[in-house]
Amino acid sequence: MIVIGDVHGKINKYHQMIRRYGCKTIQVGDFGFKLHHNWHLKNVDSDNHKINFGNHDDYNYLHSKHSLGDYSYFDGIMTVRGAYSIDRWLRTEGLDWWCNEELSYADMQNAIDFYVDKKPDVMITHDCPRSIRKQVFNIHEKSITSDGLQAMFESHQPKLWIFGHHHKDMSEIIDGCRFICLDELSVYSL
Repeated sequence: MIVIGDVHGKINKYHQMIRRYGCKTIQVGDFGFKLHHNWHLKNVDSDNHKINFGNHDDYNYLHSKHSLGDYSYFDGIMTVRGAYSIDRWLRTEGLDWWCNEELSYADMQNAIDFYVDKKPDVMITHDCPRSIRKQVFNIHEKSITSDGLQAMFESHQPKLWIFGHHHKDMSEIIDGCRFICLDELSVYSL
């Protein structure tokens, strides 16, 4: 399985990548908007190529076949969607920004409870825990997503945590967990 960083609508490059690797993929989020999700549903095997929605995705497609939904779990891997858009003031709601880009507090608590029960070996998220944002990217702002992921990390440290959102390739072991940040269209093989 290959994990792919943010795509941001670069569907030709994404399509070349999934054909080149020839295996199942998970894309960490920020795949694109309406045009891009329609293209995926029409041209890509959604059973083998899934998207974990980020903050720059069309949330009208959250429950479509290619989506991993709010969170998912399979083969020791858990995914959690969402992130906070720092540029939301520059965007248009329903066109390139959605008010449900993050889980609600109640849905995040359900995801935390699910995580505590499953204790995954691998996490794939769009953003990362608050402490990682602070330590690695010097980002101090809080969000529902980063706070929820922080609660997960404090309750159980997986072996591996893969995320995107910050547009930087990074690999660092923190508190016994390897954190991998994927830049746009970067890949990591599981």
